[in-house]
Amino acid sequence: MEAQTKIELVIKIVGPIITVTGILIGVWQFNKGQRNMQIKELEQRQFELKKM
Repeated sequence: MEAQTKIELVIKIVGPIITVTGILIGVWQFNKGQRNMQIKELEQRQFELKKM
């Protein structure tokens, strides 16, 4: 019985940690994608200005 309660405790602790980690990774990836889009947009504007 004691081993089962330890397993339940580990599951209760690890579950939220995995969830928070997943959310943080998702936010990081989103921000990275937004940054890349801004860089590409600035490069496109500079290219268009050079064409003029």
